[in-house]
Amino acid sequence: GTQVDEVTSSQLAVGMFEGTVFDAHAVGWQPGDLLALVTDGLIEVFDAQNRELGLAWVRQELAAHSGRPLAEITGRLLAGARAHGPQLDDQTVLLIRRLGA
Repeated sequence: GTQVDEVTSSQLAVGMFEGTVFDAHAVGWQPGDLLALVTDGLIEVFDAQNRELGLAWVRQELAAHSGRPLAEITGRLLAGARAHGPQLDDQTVLLIRRLGA
């Protein structure tokens, strides 16, 4: 199956405060790999029983649909969050696929 690795980095939003210092993370990736950046507002969505959507669901969606067009994957993630429960925070998804050699 498709492997999904996670790099978690809890930091302030870019541009929020002048002079903020950010951590840097290096990741190795190959042609065809997909990099997904999501904000906590996407995973911190709760249903009527107060169950969080969670990162495991995002990982599952990425693994199942990683070869699909980026706009389709983004749409699936945002639609899944909307279907799970009301939006409480910003929901940002940035997908980057490595092309070529």
